[in-house]
Parts: sequence; structure tokens; C-alpha cells
Amino acid sequence: MSVLQQVLTDARKLATRLRDHDSSADSLLSQAQGMYKHVESMKEVSRNSAN
Repeated sequence: MSVLQQVLTDARKLATRLRDHDSSADSLLSQAQGMYKHVESMKEVSRNSAN
């Protein structure tokens, strides 16, 4: 395999890994946003029950 072919193969692998990591980051961000909303809801319930 030539050096150019190896560089292209490595670039493809890297692009795939970056896409996978991007998908994972999106999923984690969505989960964090959901947790934030849940915590905010719990705070609101707590405030309302305290009054």
C-alpha cells in the first residue's frame, strides 16, 4: 500500500470516528438538557409546595 493510500485510509477512519463521537456528544447533550428540565420541574414543584 502506498503512502497516499495509507493516508486516505487513515483519514476515512478518522472521519468515521469523528462522526461517531459527534453522535455521542449530541446524545449526551440531549440527555443533559432533559435532566436540566427535570431538575427545573422538581424545583418548581418544591417552590409551589413550600407556599
